[in-house]
Amino acid sequence: MGHDSVGHEVAAAMQEHFDIGRRTVVKSLGMLGLGGLGLGTSVAGTASAYDSALESYYKLDGTSATDSSGNGNDGTVNGASPGSAGISSDCFSFDGTGDTISVPHVLSGSASGSYSVWVNADSLTEDKAILGDWPNADLSMWYDIGDDHWGFAARFDGTIQKVTGGSPTTGSWVHLAVTYDGSTLELFVDGTSVDSTSVSGTLASDSDIQIGSDNGDHNYWDGRIDEVRTYSRGLSAADVSELYSNPGSADLDGNDTVTDIEFANQGVAFDPSAQSYSPADEFIFPSIIETSKIDNPLGKYHLYCAPHGTSETKDGETVGVALYYSDTLGDGSWTEYSGNPIIDPSDFGGVSHISSPHAIYADEYDKVLLYAHGDNDKTRWWYCSGDDGATFDYGGVAVDTSMYAGSSETSYARVYNYSIPNRSNSYTMFFMSNQGGTRHIRLATSDDGKNWSVDPDEVISPQPEHDGNVSGPFFFEYAGSYYLAFHASDGNQWVAEVGENIDMENHLGMFNQSTSGDPDNGRCSSPFLVTDESGQPWMYYESDDRLDAAIAVEKLTDSDDAANLSLFDLS
Repeated sequence: MGHDSVGHEVAAAMQEHFDIGRRTVVKSLGMLGLGGLGLGTSVAGTASAYDSALESYYKLDGTSATDSSGNGNDGTVNGASPGSAGISSDCFSFDGTGDTISVPHVLSGSASGSYSVWVNADSLTEDKAILGDWPNADLSMWYDIGDDHWGFAARFDGTIQKVTGGSPTTGSWVHLAVTYDGSTLELFVDGTSVDSTSVSGTLASDSDIQIGSDNGDHNYWDGRIDEVRTYSRGLSAADVSELYSNPGSADLDGNDTVTDIEFANQGVAFDPSAQSYSPADEFIFPSIIETSKIDNPLGKYHLYCAPHGTSETKDGETVGVALYYSDTLGDGSWTEYSGNPIIDPSDFGGVSHISSPHAIYADEYDKVLLYAHGDNDKTRWWYCSGDDGATFDYGGVAVDTSMYAGSSETSYARVYNYSIPNRSNSYTMFFMSNQGGTRHIRLATSDDGKNWSVDPDEVISPQPEHDGNVSGPFFFEYAGSYYLAFHASDGNQWVAEVGENIDMENHLGMFNQSTSGDPDNGRCSSPFLVTDESGQPWMYYESDDRLDAAIAVEKLTDSDDAANLSLFDLS
């Protein structure tokens, strides 16, 4: 049984339930720290909990060798460079003279197991090690220049066994997988079996292995390495084919969970600095509605966003709400509305900026309602007074800090046509509060979208892995359960189950990890999911540094995930 399975059993057996008012906060031991038990730091769901036999998984698309399996087997980077173009996102490059990544040897002493890795060689002029621990001739995956093929060798109960094959080339991605089920050792190249041999026994015991070398200070890899996975079972040919056909998104157990939804980055929706209205050359907090209920829309989709609200704007303009329109969601064809900003803070005395807009279509009024903060202590609302989805009149203050205790901010709100079953309200709002310098996510409800009541309890409180603050909530349903995705101070998006009555807080893990290079540069925020007319889901979000942000786009790539995803009507 893998560490992930053990972790879930321990967490299930030792969960603590704390009643706080109407809410039950579920805090597993994984969130309180299980490093001393060797079970990692997050067992209640992980970013890529694909398979109970997945012992370690290095996406290598950040700046560190983080283990995304949830088992805490993080590696140490020794010279290898992040941010190169990978097979599915970013990856690490290795210079061939000393770059490595040291990782735990999680299959040490195992009676079965598998390795999966993507490689792209810059040169193959001598033997090149991909991973291993060969000073004691215990394990190595390598390129053999003598026979010009790929190879894997390991010591089983004292006897070295190996499999070889394939036709290596430089400058292209190759998938290598080796599997051992207790009786057969088999090598696969690009999803095809190239060699196998009968083997029995257990793998030799070692403390760690090197990626980019064989742990012997020679045969350093020259090129890129990506998507390194280790399994504690012998993978089948179908499993290997799944890994080869779906780099970065393979799900070997077939159990789709909210934390293994995979997205493919499409870049930025538009260049902030190229817009006529762009007071700070940055935009945040995207909100999109489908416009079929609007009489004379500008396009099939309207996108509302705004600059962040810094007083140090580059053009000296006021910071208000901007509108873009398009007939598609995925090809970057957004057009700037010539009348931007559609909401201007100069209309409100003493308000420095209007930002974080969120739009919905309210059937009861047959109008678009728009919510935005201005200043940070108030979330206001507007209604569309024209027939184009671009002309708005002011309605009033929806929520402000006087409606609950201890906060200096009430901002970054999203509103949904969602009736909480045990309340029967018509509209549900999630927003960010600032309590003593720490940002939380809170709940407000309304029967008319205008007059709101704020709950006394937080919906989401920051956890240690969030590195301080949480904000930018997005509410959705997946496979019959109800979740909030949100961003945190660590630069990534996270997800928690909140229940259909918004009465639980079960932190599950990372929802979307930022890329170390473009477009995120270490920060992805304010997720917003939207589905086009074909049923294809997209995620729009805020990318890059807080005052240098752009609206970026990702495509949800798995059809099963798309089938499980249900979004609340915003149009």
